[in-house]
Amino acid sequence: MPYNKKSLENLLNWDKKKIETVEEFHKRTVDYFLLCLNDEICPVVSGLVFHLGFSDKKSLIDYEGYKDKKNNSYLPTIKKARNFIYKSKKEWLVSGKGSAAGLKFDLINNYGYKDSSNIDHTTQGDKISISPIEWIDAKDK
Repeated sequence: MPYNKKSLENLLNWDKKKIETVEEFHKRTVDYFLLCLNDEICPVVSGLVFHLGFSDKKSLIDYEGYKDKKNNSYLPTIKKARNFIYKSKKEWLVSGKGSAAGLKFDLINNYGYKDSSNIDHTTQGDKISISPIEWIDAKDK
């Protein structure tokens, strides 16, 4: 797969990959998303971190407060990248791509979703009424 080859190239060249401008950061971020789309891989933060040549997620978080030599902030690109990843995961969940359980776990643990199921304990003879499971998106509140 081209994605795996490109990832390996990034691993081999980490020492040469220092990002010095917002434009370069943006270009590499878009490059990662294009690789994911071409190979039908759901983009994830850890994949972006790896593609950018960072050693851990904290490096990406650190860049949120940095500015390049032209005083341009990295934050808008990072926010848009995180939002694109979030959007992609939701679309994968709805479209049935990937593991529903894995995507559900990620949305609950990383994006503030709650798995809510309400059970109405009122009985009508031998029948029990159970309300369907409802997704609650923390960002919509």
